[in-house]
Amino acid sequence: MFSMGIHSFIDLAKEAKAVYRIRRIVLVNTETLCLLQEDESHPGAGL
Repeated sequence: MFSMGIHSFIDLAKEAKAVYRIRRIVLVNTETLCLLQEDESHPGAGL
């Protein structure tokens, strides 16, 4: 996940709703991103 490009990382973080803005600082919850990637790697797991 961390070897991807910046734009791909931003898109993934926004899709996972893991972006938090505090004044001029942007935080990304990487635990949420990891959970999203685990769910996508097992397509039938959510059924």
